[in-house]
Amino acid sequence: MTPVLVVDDDEDIRQTLRFILDDAGYNVSDAPNGQTALRMLRAATEPAVVLVDLLMPGLTGAQLLETMRDDGATHRHRFIVMTAASHPQVQVHAPLFTALGVPVLTKPLVVDALLDTVAAAAAHLPAGGDNCASSSPA
Repeated sequence: MTPVLVVDDDEDIRQTLRFILDDAGYNVSDAPNGQTALRMLRAATEPAVVLVDLLMPGLTGAQLLETMRDDGATHRHRFIVMTAASHPQVQVHAPLFTALGVPVLTKPLVVDALLDTVAAAAAHLPAGGDNCASSSPA
């Protein structure tokens, strides 16, 4: 089962995504903020698909991506950013998302688009182990 880490400060969104992704056969864990996600990803031993909210208190989704890039770890995982459609921060961080090949999903999320995007990201994960992200990032 492919590990998926859901990072969002909204508990309802985390629970909803966990339900949808569990039902689709993914091994889902979640983090309520970027700092927790960063610790989980640094400790991970298998690559994971990471759904990350763009705006969170503390370490934002963009800052999480920048930190993972600076750690040289963005190749281990596949990231997907989630945010409100009209949020100006998407444009501000577009060069980062493009450089890292990170798709952006707009909220409210469309289930089919979410599942298609996660499946595409999962298909491009490197083989597990060897310098990669936790059996499950939890």
